[in-house]
Amino acid sequence: MGELRRHLLDSLRGGDIARCESTLAAMSDVYDVLVTMDYPEAVTAGLRRTTDAIRGILERTRGDFTTSYVQRRLEQRLDEFGKRLGSP
Repeated sequence: MGELRRHLLDSLRGGDIARCESTLAAMSDVYDVLVTMDYPEAVTAGLRRTTDAIRGILERTRGDFTTSYVQRRLEQRLDEFGKRLGSP
Protein backbone atom coordinates (compact mmCIF):
# COMPACT_ATOMS: atom_id res chain seq x y z
CA MET A 1 0.00 0.00 0.00
CA GLY A 2 2.90 2.32 0.72
CA GLU A 3 4.29 1.68 -2.74
CA LEU A 4 0.91 2.46 -4.30
CA ARG A 5 0.82 5.72 -2.33
CA ARG A 6 4.30 6.65 -3.62
CA HIS A 7 3.24 5.78 -7.15
CA LEU A 8 0.11 7.94 -6.83
CA LEU A 9 2.08 10.89 -5.46
CA ASP A 10 4.64 10.58 -8.27
CA SER A 11 1.81 10.51 -10.82
CA LEU A 12 0.23 13.51 -9.13
CA ARG A 13 3.48 15.47 -9.39
CA GLY A 14 3.59 14.53 -13.07
CA GLY A 15 0.03 15.76 -13.60
CA ASP A 16 -1.37 12.34 -14.58
CA ILE A 17 -4.75 12.60 -12.87
CA ALA A 18 -6.21 9.55 -14.63
CA ARG A 19 -3.41 7.35 -13.29
CA CYS A 20 -3.90 8.82 -9.82
CA GLU A 21 -7.58 7.95 -9.90
CA SER A 22 -6.91 4.38 -11.04
CA THR A 23 -4.22 3.92 -8.39
CA LEU A 24 -6.55 5.24 -5.69
CA ALA A 25 -9.23 2.82 -6.89
CA ALA A 26 -6.73 -0.06 -6.69
CA MET A 27 -5.78 0.97 -3.16
CA SER A 28 -9.43 1.06 -2.19
CA ASP A 29 -9.98 -2.39 -3.71
CA VAL A 30 -7.10 -3.86 -1.72
CA TYR A 31 -8.49 -2.38 1.49
CA ASP A 32 -12.00 -3.61 0.69
CA VAL A 33 -10.73 -7.17 0.31
CA LEU A 34 -8.64 -7.08 3.48
CA VAL A 35 -11.39 -5.63 5.63
CA THR A 36 -13.67 -8.57 4.78
CA MET A 37 -11.20 -11.12 6.19
CA ASP A 38 -12.90 -12.33 9.33
CA TYR A 39 -10.61 -14.98 10.75
CA PRO A 40 -9.13 -15.35 14.22
CA GLU A 41 -6.01 -13.31 14.97
CA ALA A 42 -4.03 -16.50 15.53
CA VAL A 43 -4.68 -17.48 11.92
CA THR A 44 -4.10 -14.09 10.29
CA ALA A 45 -1.01 -13.10 12.33
CA GLY A 46 -1.67 -9.38 12.75
CA LEU A 47 -3.87 -8.80 9.73
CA ARG A 48 -6.25 -6.55 11.69
CA ARG A 49 -3.42 -4.21 12.68
CA THR A 50 -2.08 -4.19 9.13
CA THR A 51 -5.56 -3.47 7.76
CA ASP A 52 -5.92 -0.56 10.18
CA ALA A 53 -2.57 0.84 9.03
CA ILE A 54 -3.64 0.42 5.41
CA ARG A 55 -6.84 2.33 6.12
CA GLY A 56 -4.75 5.20 7.49
CA ILE A 57 -2.54 5.23 4.40
CA LEU A 58 -5.60 5.11 2.14
CA GLU A 59 -7.33 7.99 3.92
CA ARG A 60 -4.18 10.17 3.92
CA THR A 61 -3.65 9.44 0.24
CA ARG A 62 -7.27 10.22 -0.61
CA GLY A 63 -7.01 13.50 1.28
CA ASP A 64 -3.72 14.46 -0.37
CA PHE A 65 -5.05 13.62 -3.82
CA THR A 66 -8.30 15.51 -3.29
CA THR A 67 -6.54 18.61 -1.98
CA SER A 68 -4.05 18.62 -4.82
CA TYR A 69 -6.71 17.95 -7.46
CA VAL A 70 -8.92 20.79 -6.23
CA GLN A 71 -5.93 23.13 -6.04
CA ARG A 72 -4.92 22.25 -9.60
CA ARG A 73 -8.45 22.92 -10.89
CA LEU A 74 -8.51 26.25 -9.06
CA GLU A 75 -5.18 27.24 -10.62
CA GLN A 76 -6.49 26.34 -14.08
CA ARG A 77 -9.63 28.38 -13.59
CA LEU A 78 -7.65 31.36 -12.30
CA ASP A 79 -5.41 31.14 -15.38
CA GLU A 80 -8.48 31.06 -17.65
CA PHE A 81 -9.97 34.03 -15.81
CA GLY A 82 -6.69 35.93 -16.12
CA LYS A 83 -6.60 35.29 -19.86
CA ARG A 84 -10.15 36.58 -20.24
CA LEU A 85 -9.13 39.75 -18.42
CA GLY A 86 -6.15 40.15 -20.70
CA SER A 87 -3.49 39.56 -18.07
CA PRO A 88 -0.23 37.88 -19.11
